[in-house]
Amino acid sequence: LTDMKQVERVVGSLQQRQGQPHSQEATVANPLAAQRHEIRRSAKNVAQALSLEVVTLMVENMSHDPRLLAPIQGVIQNLEPALLRLSLADPRFFTDKHHPARQLLEEVTHRSLAFQSAASSGFDDFLKEVLSAISTLESATIVDDEPFERALLGLQESWGRASRARERARE
Repeated sequence: LTDMKQVERVVGSLQQRQGQPHSQEATVANPLAAQRHEIRRSAKNVAQALSLEVVTLMVENMSHDPRLLAPIQGVIQNLEPALLRLSLADPRFFTDKHHPARQLLEEVTHRSLAFQSAASSGFDDFLKEVLSAISTLESATIVDDEPFERALLGLQESWGRASRARERARE
C-alpha cells in the first residue's frame, strides 16, 4: 500500500463501508457485490478487513489496466471473490512473491499481453483455457493456496503442451 501510495484510500474505503447499510436490492442486481458483502462480514478483525480492502484495490487496479484486454479484465474481476476468501485464509498471499495465487495472476496477465486484441489469433483458445482453469476457484472452499496452485499448474501444463506442439510444427 505504501508503494502504491494508497494507504489513505484504503482507510477511507474501510471507514465508508462501515457506515453503509447493506442493500438487498443491490445484491440481487449484482451477485459479485453480494459475494463481496458476505465475505467482508466474515472478517474477524481489523487485519482481515484491511486484507480484504487491499485485495479489492488490487483487483480494481488490475481490472482497469488499459494494457489488458477487456475479457482478461473480466477474468480478474471474476477472481475477486476467490482472492478475498484466500486473503482471509492465507495471509502469505501478501508477503510471498511466489504464492500460487500471485503467480496465477501474473502468468495470466503477462501472457495476455501477447495479444493485441480479442480478435488476435489464439486469443479465444487462451481465454478458454484460463476460464476453464479458474472456474473451479469460483466455487472452491479456500483454506489455503492449493486450489490456486492446481489452477496454475493446469494452465502451465496446457501452455507447455501448446508450446511443444508449435515447436514440432515449426520443425
